[in-house]
Amino acid sequence: MALFTDADSMSVITNFDNQLSNLEYLDYVSSALPYHLLDKPRVLIIGAGGGSEVLSALYHGSSLIETVEIDPQVVNLVKDEYAYFSNQIFSHPSVKVFVAEGRGFIQSSQSKYDLIQLALLDSFSASSAGVYALSESYLYTKEAVKEYIRHLNPEGILSITRWLKLPPRDGIKLFATAVESLQELGVENISSQLIFLRSWATSTLLIKRSPFTSPEIRIIRDFLKERLFDPIWYPGIKFDDINHYNILPEAYYYQASQNILFGERQKFYADYSFYIKPATDNSPYFFRFFKWKSLPHLLKTMGGQWFPFIEWGYIVLIVTLAQAILLSLILVILPLFSLKKKAASGNKLPIFTYFLSLGIGYMFIEISFIQRFILFLSYPIYAVAVVLAAFLFFSGWGSYVSEKIKIKRLSTITLAVVAIVVMALIYLFYLEDIFNLFIAHSDIVKILLSLLFIAPLAFFMGMPFPLGLARVFSRAPSLVPWAWGINGCFSVIATVLATVLAISLGFDLVIIIALSLYILAAVSFRKVDFSLKKY
Repeated sequence: MALFTDADSMSVITNFDNQLSNLEYLDYVSSALPYHLLDKPRVLIIGAGGGSEVLSALYHGSSLIETVEIDPQVVNLVKDEYAYFSNQIFSHPSVKVFVAEGRGFIQSSQSKYDLIQLALLDSFSASSAGVYALSESYLYTKEAVKEYIRHLNPEGILSITRWLKLPPRDGIKLFATAVESLQELGVENISSQLIFLRSWATSTLLIKRSPFTSPEIRIIRDFLKERLFDPIWYPGIKFDDINHYNILPEAYYYQASQNILFGERQKFYADYSFYIKPATDNSPYFFRFFKWKSLPHLLKTMGGQWFPFIEWGYIVLIVTLAQAILLSLILVILPLFSLKKKAASGNKLPIFTYFLSLGIGYMFIEISFIQRFILFLSYPIYAVAVVLAAFLFFSGWGSYVSEKIKIKRLSTITLAVVAIVVMALIYLFYLEDIFNLFIAHSDIVKILLSLLFIAPLAFFMGMPFPLGLARVFSRAPSLVPWAWGINGCFSVIATVLATVLAISLGFDLVIIIALSLYILAAVSFRKVDFSLKKY
């Protein structure tokens, strides 16, 4: 029985008549390999879906199976509504089902596993079409891979299976992520702890906490030969061993693995047609592959067939940004022609700079904090709701308090900006360590802590805007709507621009830019005073 999520991502609920022997076909997929290297493993499956990976673990004799599924409705369908059809696999004595987000679950767990399995967590069609290009995924970052490895037993294996796509993109990016993760963990002989293979439709990467042994390599070679799978990398592989069964025009994957392991890795990243540098928690866009400089090459070599290889989500984002900038400039400039002659005669650049800086700076920090708190709260919807509520409420309180302060006191805006910069920098460098102290607590505790962490920063971020409006009102009241409009227009631009910058540069730099804008706003605040004295 097919189970579709959002009319796209498909998993399967299987009626196997309570006979594990009926599941033999599950031994002929690439993700089955680790079970041939482990004896009665303790398994963690991230992404339970309809239960196919759980069935595979049961078929291969796993002693304990813990599976994590983020969608409670999926668990309910398999465990309750279709319990008879699924043969109650989620109620099997060896199976424990957790409704949780995978990364958050493993970060809060102290358990060790013989096998951690991530298999086909997104649909082939959506992945191929590039609709995930703007989707943050903290499951495939370097930090995530290192966290998985830390939760393995000494001989444990991490197995990640993805759809095979041509030209090669995410399979190579995943391999690069594994290599750099092992390197950062201090592994000296990285190549000895990796296995990479492909079938006609999928690629599977195995990362072992210790080197693969010669007997294990023989088992792997037999597994591949019996199932007509092609090796991409295993310790001791030779060029003659590759591209025998599911033949590609060139040995793309093998050549990529060689360059990443033994070649000039950074040069390979730069020269490759797609963006394959590993994703990080700072820029968790694993599905971002588009490179502007490769567009002419794609057009030249593929003609009209290049369309499926473009991350359209990213292109739409750029077009949206361009539209927002154009419309905002029109809406900011046109009102100047309708202002009174007296108000229109002075220098308005400080006003423009001040409210532009606040509009962009505020949204940059808010959006960056939403992303950071996803890791802490596990669920994106929790992070959005909590962070937005905290910023709106405590910024509003800061705005209210700022009204009690005399407009002429320059130290008020200086104090607010200094507080914003100091607190944001503290969070920038230490928030991850703070999160690790409380990651295992309940959701309600983490939500309350999130509000507490955000409160002081948001409080001071609420002060500059009303202080600036009051300063403008005291000198040129007719410019207040214009100033407000500048802030609003560039707040809209900032929501798109923050994502564009985060994809390319990371959220840390987005925060640094925001703090620079707040400092610029503080400088402009004094100039607003001088530029408006003549009105």
